[in-house]
Amino acid sequence: MQVQTSLSFVQVTAGAEDTCGLTDGGEVYCWGRNGYGELTSAAGGVGESATPVHISLPTPAVSVVAGTIHACALDASGVASCWGWNSDGETGGGQRSSSPVDAVTVAYDRPFVQLALGYGFSCGLDDLGQAVCWGSNSDAQLGKSGPSGPIPTAVSTVLRFVRLSAGASDVCGLTPDHSLYCWGANADGEITPGGVPGPFSTPTLVPVP
Repeated sequence: MQVQTSLSFVQVTAGAEDTCGLTDGGEVYCWGRNGYGELTSAAGGVGESATPVHISLPTPAVSVVAGTIHACALDASGVASCWGWNSDGETGGGQRSSSPVDAVTVAYDRPFVQLALGYGFSCGLDDLGQAVCWGSNSDAQLGKSGPSGPIPTAVSTVLRFVRLSAGASDVCGLTPDHSLYCWGANADGEITPGGVPGPFSTPTLVPVP
């Protein structure tokens, strides 16, 4: 089914009930459900939109990624902006809120090269290859023990990564030597099939055939 728009997108990303697209001019548009503020206040308070809604960002984006109930965009300088639900601080602006938020700048002092989002949490890979995460830590998905938090903090490891990927409550990182490490929930064997149930608060090597 074709999206009801004349816009052209160079990247598209899907969340649980919404989709976002990036134009070649660095603009981000989202459509679908807006139950958690995925379309921001630009949607005018409507619960859903079949047509793309423009997301107001401080700078043009070069990539966009949708989580389950929030989304983030990255600009050419590696600065991240996130919007949507923020009860656990998953937008990374340093505050939690009981209502959705429009795009806020993530409070981190190094440039990101990639973002990965799950359910109520976010992770970023910085220019040094360090993984940092923020938001919900209900299943140790921030890569550390302790409470949830709205400020990006480093995952508990000396490992450096070249790529991150997030599930609903777990994260995996690929190292320069192509080893795969994961952390977070393991209720369905996401990290250690048939092994220790977890969760894992530090990156755990995943055996790959």
